Amino acid sequence: MRAFSFAQAIAAGHEPRQYRDYVLEGEATAVLDFKMWGNSACLRCCFTELRTGNQFTLAVYNRNSGQKTDRYTPCDQRIDFSSPGIEGSVFHLVTVRGKRGGIVWESAEVLAGAIPEA
Repeated sequence: MRAFSFAQAIAAGHEPRQYRDYVLEGEATAVLDFKMWGNSACLRCCFTELRTGNQFTLAVYNRNSGQKTDRYTPCDQRIDFSSPGIEGSVFHLVTVRGKRGGIVWESAEVLAGAIPEA
């Protein structure tokens, strides 16, 4: 399965409401706990930061230069977070302030765990 719906996440024992939507600009090392489909054609990735234990979500979209794709990636387009089986992997995450002032998920690098071959 690529990701849960909200109801499926609850049924699987996750509590999506515990994860903050607001993320500060910067870097974090975090484990991907689970993924669920968002309301606006996005994939919400739910992470726990290893150093602080903070739980947060980052959204990825299936667009590349305005074109729809079947990949849900941060801006660097290296890791498709819709790939099944990547839950439990540890990532180095980078968020930056975008042109409109909001936080943008710039990049992700896997530090530990299995990433399926693309």
